[in-house]
Amino acid sequence: MTISTRLEPDEVAVLESLAQLTGLDRSTLVKQILRRGMADLRFEAASDAYRKERATLSRAAQIAGVDIWEFVARMADHGLELHYGAEDFEADLARLANGP
Repeated sequence: MTISTRLEPDEVAVLESLAQLTGLDRSTLVKQILRRGMADLRFEAASDAYRKERATLSRAAQIAGVDIWEFVARMADHGLELHYGAEDFEADLARLANGP
């Protein structure tokens, strides 16, 4: 699938500079930037849902696209504290039994 977008001249200059520094062609570099950006946005959305208690630990990890252990490892960097009670455990067990 092809997606096109317009960039500001200064953004194009940064893109060209990064392409030159990394030795990647522009298309490959844009894909790499987009994938990293999407991963970051997914983690932010998952962190927000977990912080607001709209998602359990396992659901937040699923939203983020990472396993639970990676989510837990990155929590401190995002100002999150682990809150995991019996209800969360039961919900996670049910989710695991029924699949994602």
